[in-house]
Amino acid sequence: MKAIWAGENAKTQDFYGTVVDQYGRPVTDAEVIGNLAWIQGFDVPEKTKILKAKSDTDGQFQFTDIQGWELGVMPSKPGYELAPNTSARKLPPDGKTSPSGRALFTMWKLKGAEPMVHKEIAAALACDGSPTTLDLLTGRRVASGGDFTVSMIRNPLNIDRSGSFDWSVTFTVNGGGLMEVSDLYPNEAPAEGYHPSITKNTRTGPPYFTGNAFDKSYYIKSRGGQVYGRMKVHISADYQPPPVRLEIEVFANPNASRNLEYDRFKQAPNP
Repeated sequence: MKAIWAGENAKTQDFYGTVVDQYGRPVTDAEVIGNLAWIQGFDVPEKTKILKAKSDTDGQFQFTDIQGWELGVMPSKPGYELAPNTSARKLPPDGKTSPSGRALFTMWKLKGAEPMVHKEIAAALACDGSPTTLDLLTGRRVASGGDFTVSMIRNPLNIDRSGSFDWSVTFTVNGGGLMEVSDLYPNEAPAEGYHPSITKNTRTGPPYFTGNAFDKSYYIKSRGGQVYGRMKVHISADYQPPPVRLEIEVFANPNASRNLEYDRFKQAPNP
């Protein structure tokens, strides 16, 4: 085992990267931290060393002439946001970096947060198609009007949780629309591409009981463009007896602005 560990610790870990913003422009003077690790043995924390570099005028940086078991790389710069984990990093197709094939790190250049509404909403959702309508700025359920309507149909209505069932959910935004989030940084709502209503059909059941839960993120445009936002929707579809549980976390800009950068210290006044 010691020979295997020694071989792992002797691997070349030279790394070449480029840092750009959301527009593909180089990010200069980003501080890049490299965490170089070596295997020490069973039940022994690995040995680590911190390396530092800065991106140049082309956004490029590198760590060279280093050996070890593993290298973690993380750029940062004031005024920029980096997506968590490694989702902001794109490696070359073969997974190996070089001076001509660099890892690409995409950071979001912050424009400045505006006052926004942040709500965490929990509500009961009927399974017979009866609508649940919410005011997203207050987080309250309303009988009419509102911003966001959810309706669910489950077949059969009353389920055996060990068996299969079909269910569908329909989301409707009144006075606007919604679209699924696919961006690395959901910090700016799109200007176009919204759908007034979206329906998702699901089949759930054995062998792995997939489809029991719904988790999606959407951009929203409401009140004729007065409100833009983003929200995470979770539905646990296998509650028995009905209703099921609907959970929504929403960040909404009520100022007709598509800026969705959020600062918890900049809260919009309660309507």
